[in-house]
Amino acid sequence: MTTQQKGQTLSIFYNRSTEQKNYKIQYAIWSAENGQDDLKWYLAGDTETVIPLSQHKGYGQYIIHSYIVVQDKPVFLEESTTTVTKPIPSITTAIPEPGVLDVRIQNLPANLTEVKVPIWSNKNGQDELKWYNAQYNSDGSYSVRVLLKDHKFDTEAYTIHLYTKDTPSSKLNYIAASSMTIEKAHIPSQQAPSIFLKDINKIKGTYSIVVQEQVGTKKIKQVDIATWSTSNQSNIKWRQAVLQNGNYQASVHFQEHQAVTGHYQNHVYVTYEDGSRVGYIAETIDLSGARLPVQFSNQLAYIGNMSITIKNVYDNTPVNYAVWSDTNGQDDLKWYPATKSADKIFTGNMPLNNHTGSGLYHVHVYQGNTGLGAFTMQVNQAHRVTEANTYPIGQCTWE
Repeated sequence: MTTQQKGQTLSIFYNRSTEQKNYKIQYAIWSAENGQDDLKWYLAGDTETVIPLSQHKGYGQYIIHSYIVVQDKPVFLEESTTTVTKPIPSITTAIPEPGVLDVRIQNLPANLTEVKVPIWSNKNGQDELKWYNAQYNSDGSYSVRVLLKDHKFDTEAYTIHLYTKDTPSSKLNYIAASSMTIEKAHIPSQQAPSIFLKDINKIKGTYSIVVQEQVGTKKIKQVDIATWSTSNQSNIKWRQAVLQNGNYQASVHFQEHQAVTGHYQNHVYVTYEDGSRVGYIAETIDLSGARLPVQFSNQLAYIGNMSITIKNVYDNTPVNYAVWSDTNGQDDLKWYPATKSADKIFTGNMPLNNHTGSGLYHVHVYQGNTGLGAFTMQVNQAHRVTEANTYPIGQCTWE
């Protein structure tokens, strides 16, 4: 049995005899530090068995006992010792594509609470210093992906520091440092941000404009959006996009543009952190079919008769409405026709003597077979009848 340390792993090599090939072999391994408090069992491979040292404590002398399992009983084969040295953490870098820097860290324990990597270019000091949280990988390494636009696309020597934290309450420990030089070939050609529309509802007349940085896009500072639908821009509205989940976004509602239907133009003006400002033309969207929500109102026309007004009805098809009181279900349900009285407005009447009860009334509005909305109104007893005068004839009530 021989061993070889590779960073944070220990390989055990053992050549089985012909008689051992069909038997299971196990290793019991522990460090000499603090007795057997970190003893672990491992199933041996055919020739090589890789042991993650992160499963054990400390460095120095390690003891290995090997056993072969015969008839479900472990039989001792041999004992071996090896010296495990604390590996030196290494930092390597790569440019997988223009605008992206990958940092890989090896030979760190797997049970660290935090691994932090501050990175900055040497140009203008640490004006664009950024701290990154390294991610643990299945192979035992840690990695960080850096977008060079977050460092102003500086072409200089970059400094990379490595800090770790053993427990949540412990302090960050400085471990190592490295450096690399970003060259012009590593910087992508200036790229426009991705601009697109989403959450489009052409009936409600709503949508959102999203501005998304790309790898080759300069860092965005602010996004302003101008939107309009009229030929003379009389209903233009400016919005400042809000940064949400890394993207700049603004919501548009045609009601904020005088509820004018038509084709909506969207111009996007991006201010970058270097002070430059560039305009882009986003997609035009057709909101010719946008509709305001149907509005219902009622008022007492005279005692015994309620007038009904229905607004924002875009079609000229006849409108009817069903009315019933909340009392005793729909036993007094009646249908009434509405008359178009103005653009997008229908009106009608409701004789209260067709219904029973007071209080809550239900009104359902239909255009053809399409329901336009369900509404309610209040009908008081005073709306239904005039109270009789209870004073005797000739009696004056003036005081």
